[in-house]
Amino acid sequence: MAGDGRAAAETGLHLLLDDLRADPYACETVWVAAVTFGSVADVAVMPTPLEEFQPLPLYTHGSSPLGEALELARECIAAEYVAPDFRPVAFVVTDGEPTDRWQKPAQRLAGVASVVLCGAARLTTPVPTLAPAFVRLRDATPGTFRSLVNWVPGMSQETR
Repeated sequence: MAGDGRAAAETGLHLLLDDLRADPYACETVWVAAVTFGSVADVAVMPTPLEEFQPLPLYTHGSSPLGEALELARECIAAEYVAPDFRPVAFVVTDGEPTDRWQKPAQRLAGVASVVLCGAARLTTPVPTLAPAFVRLRDATPGTFRSLVNWVPGMSQETR
């Protein structure tokens, strides 16, 4: 991640965590993992309760192997996810274009989680093919992410 894109990604990550932590239900149910992808993809933080998760600093490491990261995220969710009553949500935060083949891993991840792409830079990748929901991190404000998460199907914010 480089320059303004990295800063926007870090800000977006903090906004996401703030939005989640402001929701009492999320505080009880959300677990967060971090898969980094600069040069190589790596599970930097195994699934951790939201209240215990500490965001990582984001660094520039050359290429952006998004496909490799999406596959690791899918494996992590498949290994840890046990609640059949709702789908996990995978927030993919990136500062630019993927440098590997990401299409098939994106399809596999979409099979186990709802995917929200959070882009910090101008993306030329066809966003709908990667994720149905997109957040431009430079435009994100407090509350942006709250509207993207439906914790229990059929239950609105007002009925919780």
